[in-house]
Amino acid sequence: MTSDGQAGRTYELAGDSGFTMTEYAAALSAAAGRDITYTDLPVEEYSAALVAGGVPAPFAEVLADSDRGIARGALEDSSGTLSALIGRPTTSLAQALRASVAPPQHD
Repeated sequence: MTSDGQAGRTYELAGDSGFTMTEYAAALSAAAGRDITYTDLPVEEYSAALVAGGVPAPFAEVLADSDRGIARGALEDSSGTLSALIGRPTTSLAQALRASVAPPQHD
């Protein structure tokens, strides 16, 4: 799929299955073996928390607004383009998280 005729094309790449942040926290909890929760903050509170953490206010506002758009589905993509490009199903959220919290393997 990345051969002739692809110059100038733009691809939206996403995993085969979407997830919410609550689902992410649940999957991370399962992978890590401990309770991890997600708290959805209103845009203003999220922006304030980012500023309190050292993010400049204008950028915090952009991030908080982006988060609102994502929550409304702005990044949803069910096209399967990434799977087609890599020639296999994408790694599931659970698989990726299990791999990320697994202890390193040494030979």
